[in-house]
Amino acid sequence: MAEKVTFDYTQMSAVENSIRNTHAQAYTAAAQSFKSSMDAAIAGWKGESKDQFTALLVNTVYPHLAQSVPAMVTAMADVLKENITAMSEVDASIAQQIAGAAQGG
Repeated sequence: MAEKVTFDYTQMSAVENSIRNTHAQAYTAAAQSFKSSMDAAIAGWKGESKDQFTALLVNTVYPHLAQSVPAMVTAMADVLKENITAMSEVDASIAQQIAGAAQGG
């Protein structure tokens, strides 16, 4: 267990917003750029191997890059936000208990 715990809610909230609004969106944009690049690279390719490669990209790679990765990043922002809320609530609860004890309650 930590000997000292300090929370900077402002900083934590800023990081949560950055993860959600910058990093997750960057992965989405990178996925689109990757798709465009791959589509251009295989545009002149003919044959069954192209069909199978295209199916792999469309059915597996693109959905993972465009949906799963940004969703995982956003989920980390969600966890951080929930932790901020929980830590803030616990801190307020402890403060109320101390105030009650100070008042003889």
